[in-house]
Amino acid sequence: MRGPRISDASDKELARLRQKGKKATEEVHRKRRVRYLTVFSLIFLILGVQLILNITTTHRIKSEIQTNKTSLVQQKERNRRLKIKRNNLKDPDYLAKYIRYKFYYSKKGERIYNIPENSKDNQ
Repeated sequence: MRGPRISDASDKELARLRQKGKKATEEVHRKRRVRYLTVFSLIFLILGVQLILNITTTHRIKSEIQTNKTSLVQQKERNRRLKIKRNNLKDPDYLAKYIRYKFYYSKKGERIYNIPENSKDNQ
């Protein structure tokens, strides 16, 4: 049989053995607490990192969405203006006026005079 025999030991010996056993169990409990604390700390750290990554990704995606919404509004406005311009160019009266204005075309017997648009620039 291994270990000391308790039945033959004196009171001092019994107290020392109990103290030794108590220290051993305290050491086991301390190691167990450290292991649990380490495991929980790692889990907490991993979850914290994941949370931070999710928050930054969400923020980036929200800013991209806002940028895309702004771009979409601008493109819709541009599309609306182009549709109006297309519809106007289908009108023969508007088209004739536009060509005369843009390219200085004139009707037979019509004279074209160039008048500056800003009178302040000429003074």
